[in-house]
Amino acid sequence: MAVSNSKITVLLASTFLGCGNPDQAYEEPVPLCVDKTRYNSAVQEYYEESNFESKVLPTAWPAWMGDNYGHFCKAFDLTQHNIQKKQKTVSVVVFYYQNVPITYKNPWPSEEEHMKDLETLLELTFPTWDFVVDFGGEESTEKILENDITVYLNAGINLGGAGSIYVDKEGALQHEIAHELGLIHHYDDFKYYGQGTNMAPGETKCLMDISSNQLGSPDRFALDIPLQIDNGEKIKELKKEINARYPDEF
Repeated sequence: MAVSNSKITVLLASTFLGCGNPDQAYEEPVPLCVDKTRYNSAVQEYYEESNFESKVLPTAWPAWMGDNYGHFCKAFDLTQHNIQKKQKTVSVVVFYYQNVPITYKNPWPSEEEHMKDLETLLELTFPTWDFVVDFGGEESTEKILENDITVYLNAGINLGGAGSIYVDKEGALQHEIAHELGLIHHYDDFKYYGQGTNMAPGETKCLMDISSNQLGSPDRFALDIPLQIDNGEKIKELKKEINARYPDEF
C-alpha cells in the first residue's frame, strides 16, 4: 500500500531529505547511545586494526570519534544489534511507487536481474553486509512485513525513514539505505552538503556528505566495514550502467 502524494509531503517535512528515525525499522526496541565505554573500546580496536600494516588513520582519529559519539552511536548500536540477530543481513523488497514502472530506454531482461544489480550496488557500498533484494510486484502488507526495508522506485523524491525508502532513481538508494542503517549526514544544513563539513581528521569526502559513492572511516567504523576495502571504481561503473538504461529526458 504505497503512500499518497500528500503523505510523502508530510514525510519530507518530518524527515528532511532522508533523515528519518532508523531504529523504528526494527521489530523490538534497540537501546541506542547508552554505552559510550563500549563504543570507545570498539573505536580503539578499529583504529589499531586499520593501522596494523600501515598507518592510514591519524593519531587524532580516536579522540575525534569520541568527541562525535552522538553522531555515530546510533549506527554503531544498530549494527551491533544486527550482527547479533541477523549477522549483518538485510532483506529489501522493491516496488514501483503506485505500481507505475519506470520507462527504461534499455530495460533489464527481467526484474530478477534488475534486483541483482541493486543487490550488487548495495553490497559494494556496504562491503561485509549481505543484502537480499527482491522485487515485490503487486504491493501487499504481507510482503512489507516480511522484509527489513521497503523501497519504492519512481517516487519522484528521495527520502526514507522507519523502514521505508522512496527514491526517484536507483542511484539514490545507497544514501537512503545508509540512513536506514543509522547513519546521518555530516552536515547540519543541506546547503552545506558536499563541502566536507564535520569530517574525520584528514578526510574530505563521504557518501553521507553526498560527495562520494563510498563511506568515510567514521561511518565504516559504525557499520563494521573494514577501512581498506575500495570499491569506488566498481560502484562508479555499475551506476553508469544503470543510468544508461534511462531515457535521455528522465
